[in-house]
Order: sequence, then structure tokens, then C-alpha cells
Amino acid sequence: MNKNLKHRLIVAVIGIPVLLFIFYAGGWYLFAFLALLSGIGMWEYSRMLCSGSKYARAADVFTSLIFFLLVSGVFREKKTNISLSFLIIIIQFIKFLVLLRGEKAFQKGKYWFRAFLGWCYTGILPGLIFLLNEQYGEQRYLLLLLLLIWLTDSTAYFIGMKFGRHRGIFPVSPNKSLEGFLAGIIVSWLLIAVLFLSGMQFKIIPWILLAVGAGIFGQVGDLLESKIKRTAGVKDSGKLILGHGGVLDRFDSLLIAAPMLFVMLKIFS
Repeated sequence: MNKNLKHRLIVAVIGIPVLLFIFYAGGWYLFAFLALLSGIGMWEYSRMLCSGSKYARAADVFTSLIFFLLVSGVFREKKTNISLSFLIIIIQFIKFLVLLRGEKAFQKGKYWFRAFLGWCYTGILPGLIFLLNEQYGEQRYLLLLLLLIWLTDSTAYFIGMKFGRHRGIFPVSPNKSLEGFLAGIIVSWLLIAVLFLSGMQFKIIPWILLAVGAGIFGQVGDLLESKIKRTAGVKDSGKLILGHGGVLDRFDSLLIAAPMLFVMLKIFS
């Protein structure tokens, strides 16, 4: 057994039960987890694409966390939210004044555009994930989505490795095959069919949306993060999780699938 596989097994044995507990319990456990995802994720994103100093990254991390607080709705008071919005402006203005003269990257509009996308990616999206669980917590949709994403990812990986013949269809992820991608979509629908035929009672529309979220948008999330890494010229977003890379490497699918599920549930259910 190679060293990387050992690390992956250790992380799986410890991490899977912890994640299942967090997503089942919800509440402040989930809030703390998503706050960490937001902060660490922005640090990784900023290191890859923004090319600023550690001070600039720290400012972007705080900005991302404030976006997360605003979107998650943990503060109900309008004055508090206004104050947080002004805090974002202050943090970024200080960063501009202090660091502009010393770093050429800050003189480019591309830097600020990428930083803004990072705040949305690692701030707003985790906030929507928290909202999904707050508003649909009794139905356990977020936990079910996590399980379906794991099923989709595993199926796409093994089918792609065994039967993948048409590779390179996604330039941002040359190793991903068409066969694996389609298998990841189909497996969620097969699970719904099996549950339905077994006589299990459930609302069909939310389960269809769960399948779309995991099978399609989960894989889109993986491709999006591959695009980010390809643009940055790196293999992994970080090294925090042994054998898995960074936080964004591990939760890229969830970052897109869960917010999209939230939006779809609002529209169709």
C-alpha cells in the first residue's frame, strides 16, 4: 500500500463519521464547519489566483467570512448587516492603501476581479449551503446531497478508470472521461428508481432535484475547481488534507451542488 493511499484511508476513517455527524446535527456545528470552509477556501483560492502577499490573503479571508455571515442570515438585525457591509469596504480600502504601492498585482484590474469571484465562491456559496440546511433541515436534504455526491464521485471515478475511452472532452480536466461523467449522472437516477420501485414513500420532486444537484452540478463544481487550478498552474488547491489536497479539492462539488439545490427547491418545490 503506497503512502498516498494510506493517507486517504486514514482521512476517510476519521473524516467520514465526523462529516456525517456535522451534516446530520446541523446548527452551529454546520455553521462552524462552513465558516472554516469559507476562510480556508478563500486562503487557498487567493494563493492560487490572486498572487498577493499573506496580508492581502488575510484581508480577502476576512472579506469572504463577512460575505458568509451576511448570506447565512445568522444576524437578523438590519443594522448589524449594514455594519458588516461597511466593514468589507473598510478592509478592502485599507488593503488597497497599504499594499497597492508595494505590489504590482494590485495595479491590475484582473486581480480585483478574481478576488471578487473568490469572495462569491468561498463566501456567498457556503452561506447558501447553510441556508439550505436551515430551511430544509427536517428533510435532511443537505445530508442526502452529500451522500449522493460521494456516490456520484465514486461511480464516475471507477467507471472512468475501467471503461473510460473518450477522454479530453473537458479541456480543464483531460483525465475525466465521457463514460465516467455520464455514469455519475445516471447512478443518482438509478438510486431514485430503485427507491421508488421498492415502495419507499417520498416526495419525488425534491429527490429528482437532489439527483440533478449531485449528478450534474456536483460534477460541474469539480470541473470549475479544475479550471481554477489549471489557470493557476497547480495540481492541488492546498495540502491541508492528507492524500486529498486542499479544502477546495475535497468540497468543490458541494460548493456548487448545494447552492444550486437550494435555488431549485425554491423554484420547483
